[in-house]
Order: sequence, then structure tokens, then C-alpha cells
Amino acid sequence: MTGITNGVLPVIQAVPELAQALPKPFDLDEAAAAHYQLFGFNVFPYEAIFLDESGLLGGEVTASVRHCYHHWGYVDEVTEHSPDHIGQELAAMAFLCLAEAEALARGAGETAASRQHQQIAFLQHHLLRWLPPFVLAVKAQGDGFYTAVAELTLAFIDDHYQSLLSATGRLPEKWAMPPPYELNDEETGLKDIAKFLATPAYSGIFFSRDDVGRLAHHLDLPRGFGDRQQLLTNLMRTAVQYDQFSTWLKVLEAAVGECQTAYQTQVAHKPWLLPFVQPWQERAAQTISHITHMQNKVESYNEQHSRRDN
Repeated sequence: MTGITNGVLPVIQAVPELAQALPKPFDLDEAAAAHYQLFGFNVFPYEAIFLDESGLLGGEVTASVRHCYHHWGYVDEVTEHSPDHIGQELAAMAFLCLAEAEALARGAGETAASRQHQQIAFLQHHLLRWLPPFVLAVKAQGDGFYTAVAELTLAFIDDHYQSLLSATGRLPEKWAMPPPYELNDEETGLKDIAKFLATPAYSGIFFSRDDVGRLAHHLDLPRGFGDRQQLLTNLMRTAVQYDQFSTWLKVLEAAVGECQTAYQTQVAHKPWLLPFVQPWQERAAQTISHITHMQNKVESYNEQHSRRDN
């Protein structure tokens, strides 16, 4: 949760995939800065950020994770993080695995089976619902080391999930995103579009601050300051001001299309993830549909004004 430390470094160096991805030459201060830039400023590693309709911590998603912990008898010891932080959820899974192993060691088969079912439930209802888009969001930032960490984590969780289903005979469960955010209303404004785009549970994609900066750079437009939603609002306002809103929509469509391709790649490499990735694919497809609708409206508006001018 705190990045690379002197204590963690030997563990990282013992894992070939991670050792190869370490920056060379390696510097602890630079590593700490990179960790903060990624997880403190760009990709927020919390389930609620990805799955809650508010896109904020402390709501129903966070409460649901905390309820699981209490039900298991798991007390998280790192109080500075929300219970749905990626590190906390992985630590909770480790707790369940250890509890299962201890139950098996003392011959408590029913208890061990119960711990297995708790693992499956937590993976199906929480961790696997947001881990795939989180991994893609990390990868999009271009940090080689943390991309390796994220992808290795997803591969490990996927393997563990497969083994649990095989051991218990359980089947993957389907799940659904929150109700879609309506953007086709005539009263829809730039703030509404920005809220939609900045909320992964609605748009199917996570836009970091740096992602918005790259979109702005592509258009040669300023993005201003503020949180992700405000940056998106600022960028769209300037796109309108400089008569580039249609171009903005094309750039946005390309970005969402790249995300769709990335989801397809995840499923191709890890077919067991399909029930968890599919809702994200569907949301991204809906976002493309919204963009197309907006493009048509812009073209219709431009045609009307062109006829008036002539």
C-alpha cells in the first residue's frame, strides 16, 4: 500500500516478472514519487471508485466490503485505508486462505469448506468485479513496474478463482452494473457528460487526470485544474469554445474503443473472467453509442446553422 520499501525490495527481486520490471537504476525516493503519482493522483485503488454510482468512497460499496470483514471475523489493521482498498481486499483474501488452511490442518472440513465459499463469494461479489478495469487503468498510465504488479495480481487471482470453482463445483455468477446514466435528455449539459465519463460504473472506463491531460494534448487544448470530473468539463468547454467539440468526440470514441479492445484481450487470455469483464464491455459499448448520438446531434446542429448562413 505504501509502494516499494527496503523491506519489500528483496521480495520483489525474488519474483522474476517484478524484478525485470524494476526501474534501472533503482532509487527508493523516485519509486516513492512514482507510487504517489500513480495511486495518489491518477488511479485510485478502491472498489467504490470503480463500482459505486457516486464514484466516491464511503457509500454502499464500501459498506458492503466492511460487512464481509465483520462477518468473517476479519479485522483490518491498516486504518488509514478504506476497507475496499486493493491492498485491504487482497489482505482479506489472504486471511480467508490462511483460515481455510488452518481448518484443514486440524481436520475441520466443514469450516474449511465454509472458508472456501467465503472466498468465492468475495471474489464474485467484490474483487473480480473491479480488478480487470483497475488493471487496465494502471496499465494505461505507462508505469512498467506497477503494470507488472497489476497483471501478476490479476493472473494470480484468476488462477485461484479457477481452483476454487473446480474444488467446490460452483459456477461463475453473472452480475449487473448499476442502472445506466441517462445522457440523451435534452437538458443534458457538459457537466452531466463529465460526470458520466468520470464514473467508471456508468462509462465502463476509468479516466485518470493524466488520461485527460493526454486527450487535451492531442487536441492542443487546455484542461485547467480540478478533480477528474472538473478536468473533463474544462476540456469540453474549451473544445466548444474553439469549435473542436466534434473532434473531441472522435478522440473520445477512439479512447473508449481502445478500452474495449483491451477488455477483449483480457477475456481472450483469461476466459474465466468473461462474466466479470462482460458488464464493463457492455458499458463501454453504451458509451460509444452515446458518443455517436452526440456526434449526430453536433452534425445536425452544424448543418442547420450552415443552411441559415447560406
